[in-house]
Amino acid sequence: MSQNAGTDKIAGDIIGNVVVGGATTVGATLLTAAVLPAAAPVLAVGAVGLGVSVGLTYLAEGIKLDMDLDGDGKDDSVKDVVKHGAKKAWSTVAGWFK
Repeated sequence: MSQNAGTDKIAGDIIGNVVVGGATTVGATLLTAAVLPAAAPVLAVGAVGLGVSVGLTYLAEGIKLDMDLDGDGKDDSVKDVVKHGAKKAWSTVAGWFK
């Protein structure tokens, strides 16, 4: 991140990372619970959960959409789109208090 990045960008990145991380965690938990029986060994649940979490993270960061919201000349990932939306929302709410 740039040393002179604006507070809106920093806040958007933080909020976006939390939202994507939370969604990945919840998704991995639900998918793991749906795949494994309740009596599965703890290590098996952990291994499957880790694998599903890595897969969902890959999807969030690896799938590129045909848009460039941040103006860097590259297609944005799902995570980039969420971060851009969080930045816009943060700027809007912060503008209410100026």
